[in-house]
Amino acid sequence: MSSNSETVARPEGLHIPRVLAPIALRLSSLALIVLAAGAVISVAMTDEGLARFGFAYLSSRWSSIWWQTWDFALLWLALVHGGHATREYVHERVKRPALRFWLTVALAGLVGTAGLLGTVTILTFDPTLAN
Repeated sequence: MSSNSETVARPEGLHIPRVLAPIALRLSSLALIVLAAGAVISVAMTDEGLARFGFAYLSSRWSSIWWQTWDFALLWLALVHGGHATREYVHERVKRPALRFWLTVALAGLVGTAGLLGTVTILTFDPTLAN
């Protein structure tokens, strides 16, 4: 491989993260479908449907570690899946390296902030406040 001042030398061979990324996206898509469908079915398809959705319903739901774990997994899978897909799109479409870098930094900041806020909300939620 010849290199000049503009070419970054990369080692030859298989790049495992680049090969596994599409597989991971497809697997996380399947997991997201199961998690989202389960959440929708549990809310919309039972008894009163969306009319019962409110603070009291959420507090009864999040008093169970099962639903906290379910919603936590849904939150982080969606954020990582969407963040990775958006990063790939930015890296494919944005040609200017500086802009690509700052868009990736902004995306990481948004995903991290949303994940932190969602995690804090799920973990510190007090279901006894509904009474």
